[in-house]
Parts: sequence; structure tokens; C-alpha cells
Amino acid sequence: MQTDPFTIESLQSRAPALSKSDFEFVQNGLKSKELFPGITDQVVRDDITQCLLALEELIPSLYTLINDIRYLKQPAELLTKLLPESRKKNLRQRWYHYFTDPGLNDQTIELQRNVSGPYTTISSHHFDYFDICYQQLLLCAYRVCKYSNAYGRLLLAELGCSMGTRG
Repeated sequence: MQTDPFTIESLQSRAPALSKSDFEFVQNGLKSKELFPGITDQVVRDDITQCLLALEELIPSLYTLINDIRYLKQPAELLTKLLPESRKKNLRQRWYHYFTDPGLNDQTIELQRNVSGPYTTISSHHFDYFDICYQQLLLCAYRVCKYSNAYGRLLLAELGCSMGTRG
């Protein structure tokens, strides 16, 4: 596919299916050939238009990826500090080790809504227990990072323990 810097910069972080202004921008940009000017085949342009207009998530780019990584780094560091070091496994694999007890899948899960509560309880037999727990830990780590202090880190550690981790 022939892309150009203007097209990439113009499309990044847009969600055409969810935003009327993004929808119109993409539609008008492809119709006027400002976007993807190197693509001249009208059938291909129409296909690109349909695909882009149907996107319900933000259109990523290398720039948005780098920005997203900035938001992931600090919570990941908090979660890393709660576990013994391992150079062979990534963070998710290391946490998985602590949530693999077969008896854990028949429990209820308390979903944390903010750092200090309240919680909503759901049955874990409808979901992958590890995925729910890991997502909760990541979300809690995000909240703790916003106002990082010893109390927040303690709440994060307690949340990990309360979800049935072993060890």
C-alpha cells in the first residue's frame, strides 16, 4: 500500500465509525484524494474508504504506539516489583504462574472500581479467571501510578493476594 506522511498523520487517532467529524474527514479526504494520493485505482480507494469508515477503534500509528507505551511502562514496573525477578518470562507469564491453580476458576471475583473500592462481585466460571485478575491488577496499577504512594502500592499488593494468587 502506498502511504505518505500526511495521510498517516491525518488518520492517526481517529475513530471514523464513532465520530461524525472523523467519519466526514476520512470520507472527504479519500474522495478528494488528499489521503492516499498514490492510490489511483477507484475500486481500491472505495475498499479503503469502507474499511476506514467502519473502524470503531482509534487508528494506530507508530507515534500513537510510542505514546501508549509511555502509559504502560509505569504500571508494568509496579506489577514487576511485586514478583520475584525472571529474565526468561515476560510480565504476563510471570503473573500467570500465580493464577494457575485449577481450584481458582470456581470462585467469585471482586472487580475493583477505584483504588479504595467499591467492588462489584461476579462469578468467575463465565470468564477466564487469569485474564480478569490480570486486567484488574493492571487497572489498579494505573490508578496507583496516578497518585503513587506507599498506601497505593500496598493496596495493589493486597489486591493481587485477594485474587487467589499462590506464593
